[in-house]
Amino acid sequence: MALSVPRWQGRSGARVVYNDALRARETARAAGEPFPKTGELSKSLITEAKLNPERAWLGEVSAVVLQQPLRDLGTAYRS
Repeated sequence: MALSVPRWQGRSGARVVYNDALRARETARAAGEPFPKTGELSKSLITEAKLNPERAWLGEVSAVVLQQPLRDLGTAYRS
């Protein structure tokens, strides 16, 4: 029997990823460096974060839900 993830957890995961990605882009801009690419952010903020005990709960959230904020932020920066 498949367990479903509570809706709040999916939204929380998306918000965590969005905030972390925004911070990474702002840090790069302040340092005069190029913005990190979406693939790099996905690896560091989602894939690697799941290995951190404090962020292990991200493994229970759909990857689609976690990657959407990265796409949204990329769109916002291109606009």
